[in-house]
Amino acid sequence: MQDNSLGPKLASLKFASGKSKFIFTVGLRDFATYDKDGVKVDKAKYPFQVFFEPQVSTPDRVPRFPANQDENRAAPFQADLVETLNKKDQLLFKVYAYSQPQDIKDPTKLKFVG
Repeated sequence: MQDNSLGPKLASLKFASGKSKFIFTVGLRDFATYDKDGVKVDKAKYPFQVFFEPQVSTPDRVPRFPANQDENRAAPFQADLVETLNKKDQLLFKVYAYSQPQDIKDPTKLKFVG
């Protein structure tokens, strides 16, 4: 069975390599430095804070892992999850954002951005 845990470990190392003590937070400016085509922008515009609202449900059934399961075959629950997430035009999240730090005090300033 393939070990998929390398990605999060590498991401943690990347964020821990800076001077920040907050490795589990990500600066949004870094994401806004380049446009959707990978071209660096002169003035990045980005929100203060974003929230992701999941739009996909995982299958409701309990995963079952038989003791003699072939390691090269996904468990039924994993296969259902992959099938759910691989649907064409599947909306995974709705994204909301606060523009400025002071906006957090007023929930009406939380705006839908995509």
